[in-house]
Amino acid sequence: MTEIAGLDYGPHALVRAVAWSDPGQLLAVASGEQVYVYVYRTGELVRRWAVTDSAQPTCLVFSPDGGTLAVGSLDGNIRLRDAGSGELRATLSGHTPGVTRLAFHPSGVFLASSANDGTVRVWDWRAGTGSRQILGSSFGIPAVAYSPDGGLLTWSSQGTLRLYSSESYRVKLRLPADGTVYGLAFAPDGKSLAGSMDEGVRVWDTATGEVRFELPVTGVVWSVAFSPGGDLLAATGKRSVTLWEAASGSLLAELGNFSQPVWSLAFSPDGQFLATGSLDGTIRIWAVLE
Repeated sequence: MTEIAGLDYGPHALVRAVAWSDPGQLLAVASGEQVYVYVYRTGELVRRWAVTDSAQPTCLVFSPDGGTLAVGSLDGNIRLRDAGSGELRATLSGHTPGVTRLAFHPSGVFLASSANDGTVRVWDWRAGTGSRQILGSSFGIPAVAYSPDGGLLTWSSQGTLRLYSSESYRVKLRLPADGTVYGLAFAPDGKSLAGSMDEGVRVWDTATGEVRFELPVTGVVWSVAFSPGGDLLAATGKRSVTLWEAASGSLLAELGNFSQPVWSLAFSPDGQFLATGSLDGTIRIWAVLE
């Protein structure tokens, strides 16, 4: 894997989130008090907007059709913008500070959000009918994720990872996490679930709940992702990004020499690129050879 491009927003412009859009071939970056949107094939900056300090972006995700960019913020709001024009379409309010992760249902109908207020909410964001709160906890919820077929919704609370039916919101499986899970990612076939934790990544079998791998990483692992083809698993770390073979857990590479912890990462929809965002204020783009 080779670094092919990068941007430095400055040491105080922490890069908290990166996200790709498949139909629009866009790359969105949340850095400091700014959101940037690029055409990732050319690197052209097509949109940029600033927010107030209290509304700093913490997470972002494109809708499955690529038409909407959802941005979660420190102020607890979720702002929905037109991915092409950047126009603000709606603001979803319900969380108190701040939103930690966002995940669209594969159908695009629902948007799930987790937050430091200890809640997970599911929004019928197009209808504007508000949200359904499906968890209340005294602990923050760092991450939420849908399975690729949309049948499962998962998050972690108080050392336990729960897999819920996305229709009934009843627990289908409980997985021991033995600590805080900061990031979640399903394999493209839905058969494995990776969780990023302190000093490592744990991969579970989603049918049996058995642990498939325990993969060591230096530092807190804020984000984890499978490649679209399912061959690779990547995770952030203290000063680097680690890459494994997803089927075996074999170590393939460590990318980096970052000056600060790496906070976010995401594979492009075609699997050709990996974007990484760091608290050193940089985003880097890596060419992937699966």
